[in-house]
Amino acid sequence: IEAIHAAGGIAVLAPPGVSIKETHPLTFSKKLLAFTEMGLDGIECYYTTHSADVTKQCLMLCEQKDLLTTVGSDCHGSFGNAKVGELQIPIHQLNLTKLNRFLV
Repeated sequence: IEAIHAAGGIAVLAPPGVSIKETHPLTFSKKLLAFTEMGLDGIECYYTTHSADVTKQCLMLCEQKDLLTTVGSDCHGSFGNAKVGELQIPIHQLNLTKLNRFLV
C-alpha cells in the first residue's frame, strides 16, 4: 500500500473474496478491516466468484470507511473463464469519487 501511494497510485484490494482465504464472515470482516487500517483506498466489492455475503461485507465496509467501490471480471483473455462485462454493475453502484484527482 505504501509503495502504491508513493508512486501516486490508489491501492484497491482485488478481489478480497479470493485474496483473503477465510470463509467465516466475522474473521473475513476482521481481515478486510485490517487492510483498510493499513491505508487501503478501495475494495473490489463486485467480482465474478464473490458470494452475496462477501459482496455485502465489502460494500458495508466501503460505505463505513468512505472507500472506493470497484468491480472486476478478472478477464485475462480467451484462456480464462471470466469475460469483460460479465458483471452488469451500473456505475451508480460504484464509489469512484476519489479517482477525480486522476482525471485530466
